[in-house]
Amino acid sequence: PWVYAELTPDLEVRPCCNYSALGPWDPASHSLRDIRDSAPFHSLRKNLRSGRLSPTCAACHMKPKVPVETMARQFPSTDSLELTELRIDMTSRCNLRCVYCAVSQPGYQGKDIATGNFDAIVSLASAQGRDFPVWLNGHGETTFHDRWTELAGRLLDVGSALHMTTNLARAFDDGELACLSRFRMIQVSLDTVDSGLLRETRRKMQLPTVVRNLSEIHAHAMSQGLSGPLLTLGCVVHDLSYPGLPDLARFAVEQGFSGVTFWDLVKYPDLPGMTNVHPVRDLHREQLVEALASLEEAEQILLQGGVAVQVAGAFADSWRERLQSDQADG
Repeated sequence: PWVYAELTPDLEVRPCCNYSALGPWDPASHSLRDIRDSAPFHSLRKNLRSGRLSPTCAACHMKPKVPVETMARQFPSTDSLELTELRIDMTSRCNLRCVYCAVSQPGYQGKDIATGNFDAIVSLASAQGRDFPVWLNGHGETTFHDRWTELAGRLLDVGSALHMTTNLARAFDDGELACLSRFRMIQVSLDTVDSGLLRETRRKMQLPTVVRNLSEIHAHAMSQGLSGPLLTLGCVVHDLSYPGLPDLARFAVEQGFSGVTFWDLVKYPDLPGMTNVHPVRDLHREQLVEALASLEEAEQILLQGGVAVQVAGAFADSWRERLQSDQADG
């Protein structure tokens, strides 16, 4: 929350994608810095510096905990610093209905960012200078917004380094492919290369569509004399996906991904009549041992293939700790 901010579709400001909004941004009357230096942000930073974590921070599945001394040394005050990254939630709607996602929960309502806010967003990003990292995604699929290429194109034109997480699960027209080819980085959300499991858990997602889009983005970049976006892959690990992690790793190497991030499952209530998934940490010991071995094999395949690996929140450490605890208990 010192150097990062996220704008929701309603232009509310969040300190991270896992935290509630701490204040609205009205471009006509306030700067984003005003909101980032408001009392709620100062309170959050104070708590982080002291180690008095909110329930949200204490249960964070994205970042590992660090010693209080490290946090206080890195951030000597509760004042905001210059932004190093901005995330814009263009939409909280999605073209998929993954069984483990909040979008599939009853009563969920997605929302698009208003096109009338595009000018303010472009001005904000432009003021940060060229190559400033902007992520165009939040809890939805950015490319599901009817005018996503308009905002993306304007941000690219002022020199922003655009990043996005996307499922690449639908057909794109030439204009969309050309726009994607200018991005700095694209992270593809994909948990398995098993077509049956993909269909059951991600619903409407087909691997050939993803592969075709990757190829066409590369082709459009080549036609424009561009190197194309850096490609990474984001994988949610759950009780049904862990056996296939080595196969997913081989796919990432074959497709030329530069990095893979493994994410722990955030569990929502089961959906009736669906193939529901569950956290690996809740499995029996024997399955947990298998899952850890599968993840470690996948990591080795990736590293040997020159692909960087990140385990978000170091969640595998909690698996190891549980196994050690079970062993100590007999």
